[in-house]
Amino acid sequence: MNQPLGNAVGNAVEVMEVIDYLKGTKRDQRLHEVVLFLAVEMLQVSGLSDSKEHAIQKITDVLDNGQAAETFQKMVSELGGPKNILDETLTAANVVKPVHAPHSGTTSHIETREVGLAVVELGGGRKKASDTIDHTVGFTDVLGLGEEVIEGQPLAMVHAKNEDDANNAIALIQKAYRINDSKKEPSPTIIERIN
Repeated sequence: MNQPLGNAVGNAVEVMEVIDYLKGTKRDQRLHEVVLFLAVEMLQVSGLSDSKEHAIQKITDVLDNGQAAETFQKMVSELGGPKNILDETLTAANVVKPVHAPHSGTTSHIETREVGLAVVELGGGRKKASDTIDHTVGFTDVLGLGEEVIEGQPLAMVHAKNEDDANNAIALIQKAYRINDSKKEPSPTIIERIN
């Protein structure tokens, strides 16, 4: 993985992205490509679709008619979560700050492991088994590869429990992104390996 596969990184912020995606209110292109690719594979392997085109049409239909969102809500409810998660507002972090681009250019490389570790540093993951997880922390509006940025423009928004954690995460994300002067076409989100 050479870039975040959606616009959010972290526990609750990823769930909020999924809800927006399923409801059709906001669909990040990277996430949409991943969903379509995996769902097409599943439909074809299971024999529920005989062509990629047919599978894409079935997927598009259940996304557009709300059936996918309803199924997600039912799954969450049956697993002990909120009954109406599609209408819930998840708890937000105490501090939300932009991660400003240190200079102008094009995002050419992202250390995705470092982005994940930045979430852990915020408290969104465990360093040891006894650690508790803060589900509210993470990043939203995360830029992908090949995006043009102007100095000071946000690369992402950090969601943290306090200012110190937010400032530390900002430094980590700025180090995780490489911004070059030349525009380079990014590699595709999905690289299909043919055996």
